[in-house]
Amino acid sequence: MKKGIIVVSVAAVLLIACCGFYFSGNIGIAQDKINHEQMKTVSWEKHDYSVIGASDGESIYVGVMYMKDYSDAKYFIYIKKGGLSFGWHFLQSGGLTEIDGVRALDCGEYGTAYVALNENNNVQKIEFEDGRKPSIKENVRSPICEHSKSVIHFYDAAGNIVEPTKLTVKK
Repeated sequence: MKKGIIVVSVAAVLLIACCGFYFSGNIGIAQDKINHEQMKTVSWEKHDYSVIGASDGESIYVGVMYMKDYSDAKYFIYIKKGGLSFGWHFLQSGGLTEIDGVRALDCGEYGTAYVALNENNNVQKIEFEDGRKPSIKENVRSPICEHSKSVIHFYDAAGNIVEPTKLTVKK
C-alpha cells in the first residue's frame, strides 16, 4: 500500500513539473516539425509553395516559405534556448519581398539569420567564413536561407558584393 502511494505521489510531482515546463514556455517543438508548424500559418495551396530551412542544430533554425511563382514569401526563425528549456522556440517571422534584398537578422547570442527571396538571382555566390565545407556556394538559383555566427558574403553575377540589410531581432 505504501509503495502505491509513493509511486502515485512521484507520478503526480512529475506531472506537475512537466506542466510547469510546458506552460512556462520551456518546452518547444522538434526541429523536424518546424516547417510543418509554419505551413499552418498560411492559406496557400500546398502544391503552390515550397519551404526551405537551414540550421546549425544547436542554436538557430531559419526557414523561408515561398510561392513557386514568387508572388508571396515569408521567413521564420526558431532558437534553442539554454538552461531548462527543451526543443525549438519561435522567435520571429515576417514577409519577404525581392525589393528587400538580402536581410541579415541579428539574433544576438544565437547568430545571424540571412534570408532573401532572390527571385531575379541577384545573388549568385555565397561565401562562408564559419569553417563549413564547402565554404562557397555558387550558382545560387533559389531563395536564400542561411545562418552563421560569423560573416557570410554575398556576390552578384559580376562578382560585386551584395550588402545585406542588417536588422536586429527583438527577443
